[in-house]
Amino acid sequence: MKRKSIMPIPKQYCDRNNKGCVPAYILYDKRFAKAAEVFCTYAESIHDVVFKNVEGGIVLKYDKKLENEAYTIDCDESSITVTASQHKGMNNALSCLLGLISSDKGRISYDCCLIEDEPDVCYRTFMLDTARYPHNISYLYKYVDLCYMNRLSYFQIHLTDNENFTLKLPAFPKIKGKYSKKQLSALAKYAEARGITIIPEINVPGHSRALTYTYPEVFGECDIMSASENTFSALEEIFAYVHETFPNSPYIHIGGEEGRLSEWEKCKPSQAYMKEHGIESVSELYAEYIHRVSDIVFALGCTPIVWEGFAEEYNDRISKDVIVAAWESYYQTADRLVNSGFKIINASWVPLYIVCPTKYRSPKEILDWDIRTWHNWYEKSAAYPNGLMLKEDEGEVIGAQLCAWGDNFVGADDPEELCQQEYALVAERMPAFSERTWNALKK
Repeated sequence: MKRKSIMPIPKQYCDRNNKGCVPAYILYDKRFAKAAEVFCTYAESIHDVVFKNVEGGIVLKYDKKLENEAYTIDCDESSITVTASQHKGMNNALSCLLGLISSDKGRISYDCCLIEDEPDVCYRTFMLDTARYPHNISYLYKYVDLCYMNRLSYFQIHLTDNENFTLKLPAFPKIKGKYSKKQLSALAKYAEARGITIIPEINVPGHSRALTYTYPEVFGECDIMSASENTFSALEEIFAYVHETFPNSPYIHIGGEEGRLSEWEKCKPSQAYMKEHGIESVSELYAEYIHRVSDIVFALGCTPIVWEGFAEEYNDRISKDVIVAAWESYYQTADRLVNSGFKIINASWVPLYIVCPTKYRSPKEILDWDIRTWHNWYEKSAAYPNGLMLKEDEGEVIGAQLCAWGDNFVGADDPEELCQQEYALVAERMPAFSERTWNALKK
C-alpha cells in the first residue's frame, strides 16, 4: 500500500520497504475506547477480521502534543502504533489504517511505514438535502460512514425547505416531520463515535413554506417568514428543540438565502416591525432577520452559519462571529465578506454541488479546484464565467463543503432510485473533495 493510494494523501509518509504481519489484537488508552470499537466494527465488515483486546498487535496511544485532528501511524514488522491526542484525531488515524491493512488468515498484514498527518483546515463537511425528499434514515447512517472513511469533520443535514420540515416538532403537531428527536439523536451519537459532528440546518426566513403554509398565524401568510415578535418567539422554541436534538454540535445553520423579500411589502406584521425599529427597506429587514435569529443561536451556546444572502451594505448589522457559507457569488463575493470581517466556508456551486441526476462535476474537476476559488454556471454570478480567487492575505477560509441538493426529487417518478444514484455520485466525489480540503494549502 503506497502513499499515492491513500486518500487524502498524508502530509508525511515514509515507506520502510518491507512487510509486517501481526495478530488481530488491539490495546488502547481508555480515552480511545469508542474509536477502537468503531474501528473494530469496520475492520470486521471490510476485512472480515475480528479483533481481540489483547497485547501484540495494534496499540492506540495518547500524546498531548498532537493537535486535535493530527495523528501518527508507526508500522514496523512486529507492531502498529497509532497515536493521537483527541477523539477526532484517533478516528482520522484509524480511518486511514483501515486502508493500510488487509486480512491474512486471521492476522493483519500491511506495508511497513511511518505516517505523520493532520488536515490543513478544520471545516470539511458534506451536506445532504433531506427536505426536498425525506431520505430513509438508513441513508443518513450510510453518509456518516462515508464521511468517516474520507476523514471529513462534519455532516450537515438540510432539514427544512419549502417542501418539508423533516424534524418532528411537538410544539407544532401539524408539521408531519419524517425524523423524530430520538432518531436524530441516535444518529448524532453514531456520528460522534466516529469523530463526525452533525450540523443541523433550519432554513429561515426564506425556503420556509413548510411552516408558513401550515402555521400562517405564527409564521406569516406570505411566501417568507414574517418579522414579528410572535414569529421570533416561535423560532426560539424551534431552535432550542434543535439544540436539544444535537446538543454536541457547536454550529447551527440558519439558512438565510433566496428569501422573497418583496413579500414583506405586503406583510402587515413585517411592515409594523419595520416601522417600530426604524428599518427603511426590506433588504435592511433581511439583515435584521439574520441578526435576530443569530442571537437566538448564540444564546444556545452555538455559532450560527448562514448562506451568503444578505446585502453588503448591511454587513455591520450582523455579528462577525457568524460564519458565512459563500456559494453563489451573487449576493456577495468572498472578498467582500472577508474584508467585512467574516470567516467563510467555500461552498462554490462549481464544482462542489451535486444535483442528482443531472448536474454535477467530475472528481477530476474537484481535484483541480482550490479552496480559495469560486466558480458558477449562473451568468448573473460574479464567479461566471472566469471564476473568482481570494488572495492569500484576504481573510480566513475555515473550510469547504460538498453539497447534495434534492431539487430533482420533487415530483420524481422514483425518488428512491434517485437516492441510490445520489449516494453513488457522492461516494465517487467525496475522496477528491477530502483530498482538496485535507490538503487545502497544497498547490
